[in-house]
Amino acid sequence: MPNSIPEILHRFDNFNDSVVEAISIDYGSGADLLLQVVLNCQGDFDPRMTRKQCVLNFQDVKEFKLVQPLNTTLGLVSFGIAVITEAGLTYVDFDCLGDSERTIQEVRAGGFYIGARKVEFAVL
Repeated sequence: MPNSIPEILHRFDNFNDSVVEAISIDYGSGADLLLQVVLNCQGDFDPRMTRKQCVLNFQDVKEFKLVQPLNTTLGLVSFGIAVITEAGLTYVDFDCLGDSERTIQEVRAGGFYIGARKVEFAVL
């Protein structure tokens, strides 16, 4: 797992109670699938308690799952995210129910995850 990921997870308390503002999938960028998730979240190191946008850019996406059952919304990431690495991929599980220690089987059983060769976080 890249060194910056544990730092950003700590800074934003694993993105507990974040709001999904946007999800974009780009199939037209050559051979590599690109995916972006924009979260509105509270930065724990901000004494003013202001919310910030955090952009998660996934490059060379190898697998993802995004399920939205009828009459529900994926707009709130209530229990944060979990990040694991497996077989050279970084998996971000947005449906971890607060369990940051996940197996790949648990990640794949959830309703919203992304597995990519490269994951970058940017705070706006």
